[in-house]
Amino acid sequence: MDGNPHLQVLSELPFFTLNERYLYGEETTIKRRDFRKGRMTGWLCHDERNGNLRVFLEWPEPYAGGEESEYVMVGEHELHVLTRITVRGETLRYRQIFRRKGAPKHKA
Repeated sequence: MDGNPHLQVLSELPFFTLNERYLYGEETTIKRRDFRKGRMTGWLCHDERNGNLRVFLEWPEPYAGGEESEYVMVGEHELHVLTRITVRGETLRYRQIFRRKGAPKHKA
């Protein structure tokens, strides 16, 4: 691995192969996630306000749109990914929560 900060996104689902790598401060062109022909553009940056990493994606028609994801560490064992996707003017927001394997159980 080189010294340049990066984020790599992988999928282990057999029907959804995903292998993306975003280098800090550099624009990356990759295949679309929706299996349509064409490419999408992504980049990784640091949010100076709070120290979090952000990934931005944009793709053209058909169904042109964009995605913004913020990676937030919550304690030592939990990662929240806050995502906003906009396609043709319609926006969806969701949160993914990842907990480290073997970490203490989360108390609600």
